Amino acid sequence: MGLESCVLLGNFQKSSYVPPASRSTSPKWGRASNLEEGGKEIISDLRRAKVRAQTVTRLSCTIGVFVRLHKGNIMPKPTTKNQIIETAQSERTVLEELLATLSFEQMTQPHIIGEWAIKDMLSHLIEWEQMVIKWYETGIKGEVPAVPSEEYNWGQLPQLNHSIYLKHRDKSLVDIQRNFKASYKKTLKTIQSIPEKELFTRGHYAWTRNNALAAYFISCTSGTTIIGSW
Repeated sequence: MGLESCVLLGNFQKSSYVPPASRSTSPKWGRASNLEEGGKEIISDLRRAKVRAQTVTRLSCTIGVFVRLHKGNIMPKPTTKNQIIETAQSERTVLEELLATLSFEQMTQPHIIGEWAIKDMLSHLIEWEQMVIKWYETGIKGEVPAVPSEEYNWGQLPQLNHSIYLKHRDKSLVDIQRNFKASYKKTLKTIQSIPEKELFTRGHYAWTRNNALAAYFISCTSGTTIIGSW
């Protein structure tokens, strides 16, 4: 499973279920076939959880799986800074249009997926955007950030995501929506400020190891649409 799907995986857990992308122990690009398999497994899990089809389609744009399945094709990952920004803006538009169709009650209702309400998924995305920015800002100082965090490694994403949920669950929808816009704006501004060579040179920063910095920003700016045969 690739970095674009492993970094921002949403919490699909019902009891002991571990999301497909969380099973990866390191952030590396995966093959398209693996991404497609992961997306199909998520659809299957959501069906087993008896989440309404319409809700699944909407929620799939707010969770951090970042696999786009459309007639069996996988969306190619961006290879230029402009493509990162254009893709982020395009997918954000789709996400915001879908969120606009939901009422306050729908946005705040708990236990939509696991314990999470939709507002918790937005907090999840905000937190990951800010984490990636923090990693980058630490890296340009010549320091090596703890990635993904001081407390958790890449093999503990479900636990990390749960800690993010606990950190933000009591925040109001109004505050989350405001932060959601501000965080996205800061993320795009950060991407725009980075030279393209630094974005796409593998290992340019010590903390990225053999990954390109772009992979981390792609993962935190992607929206997700999972289109199933409902």
